[in-house]
Amino acid sequence: LGGELSWDGLFSEATAYDVLSAQVYLHNVAGNWQLSIPSLSLHSADLQLDASIKLTDELSILARLQQLDASRAAHYFPQRYMPQSVREYLSEAIISGRVNNATMLWQGKPAEFPYAEQQGVFQVLTQLEQGRFAFDPDWPQIAGLSAQLWFENAAMVIQSEAGNLNGIELEQGVSAEIPDLFDAQTLDIHIKRQVQASAVTAHNMNIKSLR
Repeated sequence: LGGELSWDGLFSEATAYDVLSAQVYLHNVAGNWQLSIPSLSLHSADLQLDASIKLTDELSILARLQQLDASRAAHYFPQRYMPQSVREYLSEAIISGRVNNATMLWQGKPAEFPYAEQQGVFQVLTQLEQGRFAFDPDWPQIAGLSAQLWFENAAMVIQSEAGNLNGIELEQGVSAEIPDLFDAQTLDIHIKRQVQASAVTAHNMNIKSLR
């Protein structure tokens, strides 16, 4: 039977599903309740999600998300754990494409995120295919973008694998980085392709302000 998960406001909207299955266990250990979900599977028109979750005094999540329409990715940015300026930037930058595969590992106390002292780990690796991406409204869009988006604790890195910027074949020639999402005043963009100067004269910006 279909339904929806609200995620306690973690995401901007509830996730509708066609099929949901889960194994859920609740244990009382020395007076403390522990939640264990060794298997959770959700299928919807938007995505397929498979995960295992454990909540004690720490949160442990291993999850895999597949077949997400990238134009709807903004609905799945965690509102409590990703700064608004970064969510807004990525929402405007990711225009279209497919997220064929994304994996997440989370181990640590949520209240201590983003683990500045390495007392926990949060990692997300996302593969974007056939994307259309706009680093800046004044730049031409990157078409046919294949790229990896890597989040580790407070850092974010985008690395291109293929794409076309105004006739320039990018391959692995473009990367973008925010070292600290919680102090994200700029997005550093690096273009490593050797091209004729006339092809990039109008697009020589290499830092995108997030303020």
